[in-house]
Amino acid sequence: MLTPVFEPEFSAHSYGYRPGRSAHDAVRAAQAYLRAGYPWTVDVDISAFFDEIDHDLLMRQVSAKVKDKRVLRLIGDYLRAPVHFEGRVEKRTRGTPQGGPLSPLLANIYLDALDKELERRRVKFCRYADDVVILVRSERSGQRVLASLMRWLAKHWKRRVNATKSGVNRPGNGKFLGFPIDAEGHTKPAATSLDRFKAKVRDFWNARRAQPLPERMAAWQRYVRGWWNYFRVSDDHQEVRRMEGWIRRHMRKFFWQRWHNPRGRANALKRLGAKGRQQLLASSAVGAWRLARSPTLHTVLNNARLRRWGLYVPSDLAAT
Repeated sequence: MLTPVFEPEFSAHSYGYRPGRSAHDAVRAAQAYLRAGYPWTVDVDISAFFDEIDHDLLMRQVSAKVKDKRVLRLIGDYLRAPVHFEGRVEKRTRGTPQGGPLSPLLANIYLDALDKELERRRVKFCRYADDVVILVRSERSGQRVLASLMRWLAKHWKRRVNATKSGVNRPGNGKFLGFPIDAEGHTKPAATSLDRFKAKVRDFWNARRAQPLPERMAAWQRYVRGWWNYFRVSDDHQEVRRMEGWIRRHMRKFFWQRWHNPRGRANALKRLGAKGRQQLLASSAVGAWRLARSPTLHTVLNNARLRRWGLYVPSDLAAT
């Protein structure tokens, strides 16, 4: 009910949590600015944004358009709802409930003041939730914009930016929503995004973690599809392609460990079609990670079989 009230007034440069808009749209907009001759990026990270939203300031913004006191009281109760922290119940005095259905809209209402300020200054920018990137023609201009924006945040929101995550980046060194964008506007998954993906791979295919196999496989499919659907818009997939052999090696290691002992491994190898000397692998004392590269496991657990089982890697999903 509240979205139609506020949505028409939101900035065209705001992309997060809005109907018909996505992170991909925000990245494409940033690419377009780069290609139009704005190669320097000003990255602005507001420290602990969602946890520190000022309730009084937010409610003033809401009440500018919502006059029904019952609705305002309901939103106020929602914001102040107690939180459970380390066994204690604490009253909330700042911030919005994480994961709450109203929080994304309230965040956009709060951040609209920042959008309007940047529009007033006529700078090129894109915002997705609290992730803001400003695009400028020179380093000097970027430093000037960042310094003045820090003053604005301190004056109007009593907030500061995260110094380690904010700054002016040279052409090609900028990053937005998990995508580094080079001077020509080309994108690829960020190194930190790939590292998080690798950590997930290790966790999914850790045989010591108890989880029924069908449940594990279904969870992997959901995760890899979601990850790929987000990063498939990249212009450069080389790093992702290079990881795929490593991902399958973790899968083969998982199955080897799951077969438990020489007898179980011998039965599994036979069931998968291992012939003659290939079956001798069952009694090998070599570690699971090394064996995951063996020709025998590459034959009985080949890429086509893993794919048939639904154990996809990103290139399996590229054509779908």
